[in-house]
Amino acid sequence: MAEETNVEFTLGEHWPFEVDLNDADGENLDLTGATITFRVTSRRGTVLIDTADVTISTPEPTGGTGIVTVPPDAQGECPAGVHDYELRVTLGTGIVTTQAHGSLTAHPSLF
Repeated sequence: MAEETNVEFTLGEHWPFEVDLNDADGENLDLTGATITFRVTSRRGTVLIDTADVTISTPEPTGGTGIVTVPPDAQGECPAGVHDYELRVTLGTGIVTTQAHGSLTAHPSLF
């Protein structure tokens, strides 16, 4: 079930955030054989950060938690400002579900 969560980070830092991965009843998704994808786009739809640029981990396949980390070197195409993001899971059964989405505010760094 998609959860809208707005997040804020500073450019040049690691951006870790945790996402609950649940079905429509709030039960943890079984991520065995699943594929998790993540994307950040500009408000006009230009892809700024994609799955290949980030680390996505699931501490336990049935634990219902995903952790996305965007390292500083993946932020090169992402300017300061407000963008959109989405995290999508394709289960081993073929079911596709958006689990999180919202705005991602990238603040400029003083370093």
